[in-house]
Amino acid sequence: MKKFIGIVMASGLTLLFIAVLAQAGPVEKLIPYSKKVPASYSEITYRFSLWDAETGGNELWSEEKQLKVSGGHVTTELGGTVPLDSVDFSQQLYVQVEREIKGSFKVVGTRDTFYVAPYAIWATSPAGPKGDTGATGPQGPAGPAGAQGPAGPTGPQGPAGATGAQGPKGDTGATGSAGPAGPTGLAGPKGDTGATGATGATGATGLTGNTGPAGPTGATGPAGPTGPTGLTGDTGPTGPVGIVFNGVWQSTVAYNKNDVVFDPANGSTWIGLFDGIPLGNEPGTANNVCGDGSDPCWGELAAMGATGPTGPTGATGPTGPTGATGATGLTGPAGPTGATGATGPTGPSGPTGATGPAGPRGDVGPAGPAGPAGTVSAYNSANATSGTTTSTSYTATLTGGGTSPSATVTTGTSVIVILTASLNTGYMSVAVSGSTTISASDTRALVRTSGSAIQASAMYVVTGLIAGSNTFTLQYKSNGGTATFSNRNIIVMPL
Repeated sequence: MKKFIGIVMASGLTLLFIAVLAQAGPVEKLIPYSKKVPASYSEITYRFSLWDAETGGNELWSEEKQLKVSGGHVTTELGGTVPLDSVDFSQQLYVQVEREIKGSFKVVGTRDTFYVAPYAIWATSPAGPKGDTGATGPQGPAGPAGAQGPAGPTGPQGPAGATGAQGPKGDTGATGSAGPAGPTGLAGPKGDTGATGATGATGATGLTGNTGPAGPTGATGPAGPTGPTGLTGDTGPTGPVGIVFNGVWQSTVAYNKNDVVFDPANGSTWIGLFDGIPLGNEPGTANNVCGDGSDPCWGELAAMGATGPTGPTGATGPTGPTGATGATGLTGPAGPTGATGATGPTGPSGPTGATGPAGPRGDVGPAGPAGPAGTVSAYNSANATSGTTTSTSYTATLTGGGTSPSATVTTGTSVIVILTASLNTGYMSVAVSGSTTISASDTRALVRTSGSAIQASAMYVVTGLIAGSNTFTLQYKSNGGTATFSNRNIIVMPL
């Protein structure tokens, strides 16, 4: 079914509009136009063009402008950016609307046909040569009777007719049909009153005289009251639901479709595939079942990266305590005492006797109790305030955006960083200070180059850190215009 432009006018009003244009001075050629388009919450660039065919054909004129959608329609005045002076309105024209999406224009619906009112602009152009008179069309039905015009001035008195001779009085005869009125004669004597005759038949209506020339156009009457508001158009289809990042997975939280979580147990990021996912249904485990029992509740969105390089060898632990001294061996039996001989000269000292064997090694003591299991910690900082920047190099300062989120964490040599924000265009990265100094970089950034604002996240593994206290701060830059950031959030997880 063809769509009609909402500026079609009744033919009588159009003729009046053309007449006024013909008498007035130069006219600004603007044509009001409205079309139903997909919903949008920000200004979008639209392209309007005129064609000489409903499909295919030749483009005769075009202009581009940024407009907002109101009530499901985009409304403008054609010719407001590029004049319509070059357009030939003596032919049937069609309007095409295109909508810019990611740097290119996409046609919205089909071309609309121009009807009547736009061609009033043609009345202001120089007249072409007079064409041949067309055949007389059939007479249209009689229009409603117009209002009674004012009485014309009284015409001059006509000359008096000649007086006829008085005839003799005749007998009163039967009343005949009325003849044509003769000239008025002299008044005769009053005769006897005759019987009333029957009423004659009504004569046929005479032919309608030719229509006189049209009088001058009267002054324009006051504007009529505004017509009732048209019916509200149908609500457009609901757009697709975007993903919602919910940080680290927790067994006590109820999740739904399009919820995104990070599971430290398996190192992957997951997206919910069903609404009402049961509590404790951890991604990547045997409990990851929904629907009829054969469908997973979670889909893996991003797997954990490869294991980082092995860290440096830790310092040598302290030396253990010395073991207990073994027991002394048994003393041999004493020999019998000999007779006491004469005291001889003192001999040389004898050699030192051999050392007795070492006693047996003591038993190994019992093992100490096991230490507590290690945990994965996540550090979070957020700021929901909206701020802007036009800087084309990274900065931590946003106009109207308050303090930039930052997290100070005791780390090893690598961490996982998750960046989240609502942004229209621009870059959001992270800079590191403290034990390590690393500048913000496009290689570790959340990037949006064009379009309306969206909520999005990016996750990176940052390596090459010096172990100790490191501070991770969000920084921003524009890609040429004004970049807007809100709902900013950073999560840091040491590895």
